[in-house]
Amino acid sequence: MAKQKRGQKSAASEARIENQGATLRDRIGNDALEKLREVSRTMRQEEEQRKAAERERKITEQKIKEKNKSFADLFEESNLDWKKFK
Repeated sequence: MAKQKRGQKSAASEARIENQGATLRDRIGNDALEKLREVSRTMRQEEEQRKAAERERKITEQKIKEKNKSFADLFEESNLDWKKFK
């Protein structure tokens, strides 16, 4: 009887090994795989659009900030040294 129990365990372990060897692509259908790829593409596109909008917002913000600088701000940013022109 002990030999029969061992034989049953080995058959179960062989089935488990077979299942582990199968990849996710093998387990799911092609239609589900295509849906996942499509979702991945749309998420990438949305991310790229979000980044582009963020870049545009920063550029616009910088232009507005540059436009609204006072004379004091511009003077502080200048690299002129008055001692050179004395």
